[in-house]
Amino acid sequence: IDGTHALSQFQGVNTKTLEVARRYHVWELRAHRSNLTTQKIMLQSLTEMTRLYDRVMVLEDDCFPLNGAIDTFEKVLAEIADKPEIYSVYGCPYGTEPVDSPDFGRFRGWGWAAHSWQIRAILPELWQLFLMTERDYLAHVAGRVTPGSEDILKLFNTFYSWDVGSTLVTASRGQSHRRTPTRTIVNTGISPGVGHFPRDIERLRKPPYNMITVDEAWHHFEPARPPAIPKRDS
Repeated sequence: IDGTHALSQFQGVNTKTLEVARRYHVWELRAHRSNLTTQKIMLQSLTEMTRLYDRVMVLEDDCFPLNGAIDTFEKVLAEIADKPEIYSVYGCPYGTEPVDSPDFGRFRGWGWAAHSWQIRAILPELWQLFLMTERDYLAHVAGRVTPGSEDILKLFNTFYSWDVGSTLVTASRGQSHRRTPTRTIVNTGISPGVGHFPRDIERLRKPPYNMITVDEAWHHFEPARPPAIPKRDS
């Protein structure tokens, strides 16, 4: 959990976040005092977790794993264990992938898993991209994106992001990503007060975003429950 670097306006939010996190019996909770930003924390986490474990699963903060998600990721990871050309397994499909293949060329960090050796192979380049000045980073990206990828270039030209960097590096290595047979992760980024997107609008509910609210996610997680599921802290 990122820190506030003594910025008092964020201290209350951070304190509440830690209170929620400590309700769960996780193996280890790391809370920083420094404000490292998402990008550095992700690269540090991937570096550390791939040192400790054979397989890593990543959930962004607005992603909600459905029942059976872990088992599904484990099954598909086993399928690609000897396929270096497939970097990751992702459980939050765009809804625009080819219907005749489980593999897709774009990476998204919303809910995915990979073998640690795959992640370790691209980490040096991800760190290199992160340490560039923004001007050098944007020039570097512009020189590597192929014709016909202008929509991707628009995103790359906005700012550095660890998952955008992962897209660039894995694509340049000729790697693809395999989706789970069924959706195992839903994104709740349009939830008022906790989501990354300010409005619940139709465009965000359609592919490639497919966002729902936290309350709706509980219906997906526990479909046998009655419609009126009480509000829960997230």
